[in-house]
Amino acid sequence: MNSLQIRINQSFLDCFHYMERLFLITRNNELKYINLETLFKKYISTGEEHIDTVLYSLFVDNKNIRNISEYQLLSVWDEYCEKPFDISISENDLSLVVDLGELTILDFIMYGKKALFGCREGVFEIDVNFGISLFGFGSTLSNRKTSKIFDSKTIRMTPRLGEILVNTNSDGLFRGSFWQKQNHSIKVYEKPIVEKSLKSSWLNNDILNYTDDTSFDILHNKVKKISNEQRGLVNFKEEDGEYQALRVEKMAEESIHFDDSVNTNVNFDNVIYSFNSLRNLFSIYDDGKMSSLSLKDREYTGKPFYFKEKLDVKSQGFPLSSHVVAQGTIVEFFDSVTCIKDHKVFDLYKGESLQIKTYPNSRNYQRLVSILTEDDLSIHCIPPFKIK
Repeated sequence: MNSLQIRINQSFLDCFHYMERLFLITRNNELKYINLETLFKKYISTGEEHIDTVLYSLFVDNKNIRNISEYQLLSVWDEYCEKPFDISISENDLSLVVDLGELTILDFIMYGKKALFGCREGVFEIDVNFGISLFGFGSTLSNRKTSKIFDSKTIRMTPRLGEILVNTNSDGLFRGSFWQKQNHSIKVYEKPIVEKSLKSSWLNNDILNYTDDTSFDILHNKVKKISNEQRGLVNFKEEDGEYQALRVEKMAEESIHFDDSVNTNVNFDNVIYSFNSLRNLFSIYDDGKMSSLSLKDREYTGKPFYFKEKLDVKSQGFPLSSHVVAQGTIVEFFDSVTCIKDHKVFDLYKGESLQIKTYPNSRNYQRLVSILTEDDLSIHCIPPFKIK
């Protein structure tokens, strides 16, 4: 097994790691959380300090991995990689944030000390600022209610630089801004950025807008540096990954179709699926081959890097979704979730999944993959060392 795994033998609709907590949407459509400190000490701890230090870094505090020797990592990994931590969380350890009522939730993210729900009914938000007295630690927040900030059915939300990309598919791609708060609510602009958007992702400070699984436009954003005082207008957390004092001054000031901007020998004719990280474009071909092309600094002149191992697309079928982790990528198929790292292709999960979450911009959770199924939630840690 090429991952360490916590398997929570309870069924949830969605989840998100944020603010030292694991937030969970229950089958009763309630948003609850458990403190990660409680989760680890009560359900994961082995009682041996040298082992627990490593496990805590892998599941709770990824930024501390650099302080652990490779020998320590490998010894713990070898011991536990075949032994998932099978647990069930006591209801007494879960705190209620809000009852989501009849909302049909299609996407759930957390950013800027807010929980955001992309729903069939639109986009809804709630503050989760535990730092102020109203939301003090230990509070159940049971009197809190969501606020509606957008009307159209929303299938995907992607935040960065104090902005949020709101994908509606048929109605287009919309811009939400944390900088234009009115009564502390996010402002979603009425006019779409583009009229058609299957999915969208940030490419450093720009946007890749996909109109289908392989075709996309590059939307160039004009950004400006801001003072730390101005940056404080948004309640950024370390998990948000916002380490630069930048703000989008003009969004999508220029749109370029990717085929018109690339000066490379890459042949995209046989590509069946594309996705990107902040720096790279990943392409999956009809024979299972996979490539990576650097899109750093708006220069698209490089040569693609081809992975040594192939995906088994003949038996796995067409990719359903894609995700990025630290030094790796995750691809969802109908009956499996596959990880590609260090030229190696391996399954994290065999079976049908409902939701997959990764946290590539978070220093604490950048190596975690959360996979929700009808029966359980598994939290995988991807190897922080090179797979041989």
